[in-house]
Amino acid sequence: MPDPFGGTVALYSATTGALIKGNFTSGLASPTDLAVVGNVLFDLDASLLSVSKWDATTGAAINASFITGLDNPYSMAVAPIPESSAGGLGLAGVAAALLVGRRGKRSA
Repeated sequence: MPDPFGGTVALYSATTGALIKGNFTSGLASPTDLAVVGNVLFDLDASLLSVSKWDATTGAAINASFITGLDNPYSMAVAPIPESSAGGLGLAGVAAALLVGRRGKRSA
């Protein structure tokens, strides 16, 4: 949970809600929004007009200046982009499902 006044991000248990670590990340001016993709925590800092990357397990900084120069940020959304091989497999699965559906219609 970001603390926009303390410049830190705290870590809480998803099961119990208990505080695990009050200063999971630190050194931020005004953490405003968080997003997690895999093992990476993205933090939007409205005062620094930037997004930083953190290790979601340890809280260690990966890139404190991942995105800079934003203009009045207030929220963010982060989505993984599949690698070409994973995307190809996904398309193959959709194509196979369409073929099975068409065969079912022919035999009816």
